[in-house]
Amino acid sequence: MRYFHRGRRSGFRHLRYPWHIVISSLLAATVVYFAFFQPTYASQTIPYKMNLQGRLTDSSGTIMADGLYNMKFRLFDALTSGTQLWTETRETTNRVQVTNGLFSVQLGDVTALSPSLFTSASPIYFEIELPTPATATCSTSACGTFTEGAMAPRNPLGASAFSPSRRKDDL
Repeated sequence: MRYFHRGRRSGFRHLRYPWHIVISSLLAATVVYFAFFQPTYASQTIPYKMNLQGRLTDSSGTIMADGLYNMKFRLFDALTSGTQLWTETRETTNRVQVTNGLFSVQLGDVTALSPSLFTSASPIYFEIELPTPATATCSTSACGTFTEGAMAPRNPLGASAFSPSRRKDDL
């Protein structure tokens, strides 16, 4: 049984354009969209910076006073002695803020971390050094007197997850 609508048979034969032209037009529009308007992604590079959070106490375990502290951060190729691979000194305008004994820094902001540091199969060890208590919070250039030595022991670095950048459209 055939159905009629305003004197025409139902179905697709009464359409003005043949189906192959309609489908070809839709395919062409899709190709144009994906060729020119598809979402772009930000480049994905590994950031060569490290976040470091810590708690600063004196030798008896008492939390250090709030303030801006001078600090040195270093990477070595051995647990003791060894070769220094990298160093970053935080003093003057880039001292480390300590609040309730806690601090957070991004290593590599002052002295870049080379990607080659992380391509070796040998372990890397991290150490922190503070100047003498009398110069730990001084603010003039090179006022910190680093004579007490680094905190011991050095800590081995370990890998952590890295999240690639998001789509440019999401930023």
